[in-house]
Amino acid sequence: MNILDRVKSSQVSNTSSVHRRGGEVLFGEAPYGHNEAFTYDILVDGKIQTELKYVLAMTGEGQGQKFYTVSGFLGKEEVFDSEVTFYESTYAPVSSKKVMNLGGGTVEASVAYTTHQATVHLLLPKQDRFSVPLRGAVYDNEQIVHLLRTVDFERRRAASFFYLYPFAKHVQTAFFKTIGSDTVTGDAGEFLCSAIELSVPGQRVLLWYAQNHPHPMVRYHCETHNMVLELKQYHPTVSSQRMGNPLR
Repeated sequence: MNILDRVKSSQVSNTSSVHRRGGEVLFGEAPYGHNEAFTYDILVDGKIQTELKYVLAMTGEGQGQKFYTVSGFLGKEEVFDSEVTFYESTYAPVSSKKVMNLGGGTVEASVAYTTHQATVHLLLPKQDRFSVPLRGAVYDNEQIVHLLRTVDFERRRAASFFYLYPFAKHVQTAFFKTIGSDTVTGDAGEFLCSAIELSVPGQRVLLWYAQNHPHPMVRYHCETHNMVLELKQYHPTVSSQRMGNPLR
């Protein structure tokens, strides 16, 4: 039975341990370095539509802190830019900007994070500003793909965590579980991967992460929208930085 068949014959467990302040650590030591770049082909209904490029960069450090940005580009157009900080074994969002075309028009938002709340400023389709309370560890939705790279999927077979998608206007819960191992071959090469199922409100996504360091996401399949991302190019880190428990 292949990975897709196994997914279709299984259900996500919503009773798995939730990652909360003071609870068991979910995300491990991250493989991020000073700079990384990932280029993916985006396929819809099996046809290449455009390229998505993720760029992770360390932008500064001082007083025990390291600052990183995660940026995304569709073609040459920047569609999101998120800043995170690493300090005393924490990995927390600081700010995020997003511009997206959802088919019905463009949406745009900026988010500023503190320990206890996120302040969201919606710019499009109409101006709005509001605060969302945060309790425990809450991540920006642009962090999800890269945070999951830190999970030991052999040890942690299923879990859940909290994230903020600003257009939803509240904190949401994501559930993941390990489906098995799979070999993925594409333009970037051949990778032995851990295949996982990620469930977020309204969507079910399959992701394949390389089992070897630094564990890039090799393939992404959103069944809801029949959209696939396939790793085309990967430029690894300049130097490794060890990052730890992302609890606030």
